[in-house]
Amino acid sequence: MGFPDCWLQWIQIALRTASTKLLVNGVPGRKIRHARGVRQGDPLSPQLFVLAMEVVTLMFCQAAARELLSPIGRCSQVQRLSIFADDVVVFVKPTLRDLVTVRELLRIFGDASGLRVNYRKTAATMIRGAELERERVSTILTCQIADFPIRYLGLQLALKPLTRAQWQPMIDAAVKIVPPWQRGLITKAGRVVLVQAVMTARPIHHLLVAEAPVWVLEEIEKGLRGFLWAAKDKANGGQCLVAWDQICRPRELGGLGIRNLRLQGLALRMRWEWLRRTDHTRPWQGLPMLKDDKAREAFDSLVRIDTGSGRSVLFWRDRWIHGCAAEDFAPGITQHVKTRVRNSRTVEQAMRGNAWMLDIQGCVATLGARECVRLWLAISSTRRDPTADDVYRWPWSSSGMYTVSSAYEMMTQGGVRFELADAIWRSHATPKSKLFVWLAAQHRIWTSDRRARHGLQDAPSLCYVCLQEEDTAEHILVRCVYAREVWWGCGQRLGMHFQTPEENSSLTEWWTKERGRFRAKEKRWFDGLVCTVGHALWKLRNAWCFGNVHSQYPVEVLVTRILEEFRMYRVTHDQGVGVLDNG
Repeated sequence: MGFPDCWLQWIQIALRTASTKLLVNGVPGRKIRHARGVRQGDPLSPQLFVLAMEVVTLMFCQAAARELLSPIGRCSQVQRLSIFADDVVVFVKPTLRDLVTVRELLRIFGDASGLRVNYRKTAATMIRGAELERERVSTILTCQIADFPIRYLGLQLALKPLTRAQWQPMIDAAVKIVPPWQRGLITKAGRVVLVQAVMTARPIHHLLVAEAPVWVLEEIEKGLRGFLWAAKDKANGGQCLVAWDQICRPRELGGLGIRNLRLQGLALRMRWEWLRRTDHTRPWQGLPMLKDDKAREAFDSLVRIDTGSGRSVLFWRDRWIHGCAAEDFAPGITQHVKTRVRNSRTVEQAMRGNAWMLDIQGCVATLGARECVRLWLAISSTRRDPTADDVYRWPWSSSGMYTVSSAYEMMTQGGVRFELADAIWRSHATPKSKLFVWLAAQHRIWTSDRRARHGLQDAPSLCYVCLQEEDTAEHILVRCVYAREVWWGCGQRLGMHFQTPEENSSLTEWWTKERGRFRAKEKRWFDGLVCTVGHALWKLRNAWCFGNVHSQYPVEVLVTRILEEFRMYRVTHDQGVGVLDNG
């Protein structure tokens, strides 16, 4: 394969001189020589496997060059094989010569390397093949015959759109990661983490290559809602405290930052169009791409093109004329251009002798002639360097290169900024306290005034603690006499200098104002105190509401319990702030 002798000797030395010692009670034992080569899991194994599989690719290329393998349409010799770890796909015509050649090539490679094909685990799938060809494949390769759809690298490969039954395993893999009897044992904050990090990540492998039907995304979102709010397969309307579209917004816009699968899938599929235009070294370049109008339209509207030679820019479709497409200047004559020509004619080809005019078929009226002149003037005023390469720029990242994260972030922007986003999510508090305060700040906790608005009770009740004012989120957290005594006691015990909320205070306004008194590090601890106190006040209110006598604490006892939880979080967080050392 062209490696120098010095490099080969280095590899031999690395394999022959390697040894291992076992530690017994902290004392290394005798040296064990590695006499059977590289083991599974060795860091050198992937590289050696790649080198070995390179030989397989070269063998098939040589066989095709000597006409032992028949050509397959627009597929190049390298594209005959798809190799990933121990999963290999070979595209071959079901002729006698091709099948015998493939069988012998695999046998020769197995004899030389020891990597033999296990035909019991091998399947041959016919792409629109006749029954005679199926029998021929089964006889020569001695393997089982499978029908579409088939699974490769975890993906369903099919010739037709997948049915509901074929999409169902992907849905189940996303929403059924925890047995039903264990879901209730996970806190709501823990379920948020699972949805963010695991459940919304599982469908990405499928969304990367194909657009999922609307019903698939709806089924996944229904399962995610049920798991998040009710720890069940499905949540009722009253259990969903916040609309799912709001939850999928970024945290700074009032959401939980959970991925919107529809937008995530679009951002992932746009990457294929970017790579097709900018990276011509990809092995799949030249193969017909799956038609994806949504990804193509999003790519055309968002990517900026600096036209050079025009070899990779489409004349009729791309926005290369002052950021516009030819159709924007001449919509009438564009309809007289064949679809095949619009999808293949490059700027370089069209500008050679104004050949683009010959693409217009049929007779155009006076309006069409005016559009031709308008298009010609726009093209003439476009700056283009025929000696330079075409440059595609992604304006939503500093490097100008397309990334899925920047595309998704751009598509989720827009809306009213949530004032307390930084205070809640960067605070030094437990996740359950953060989640509660996030709900309370958006008035999504079931206080009596909210229950009355939804017709669940006749009229709002008085505060269950002070029996003076209406039971609202603002009253429970900052306006209640009991709550203000708790705030004052926590501030005195911790030595934090902040103003106690007043009778007409608003949680958002008071919190935003008082956190400005602290420095950066101390500010996170003050935010954590607000989250902890708010959650404790809510639990106390529920104890009075539902008659739980054991949880109805006096002010001094509740302050002590809050400070114990607060200091325990400080220990686990392993960060200290001097303002907490008092009391």
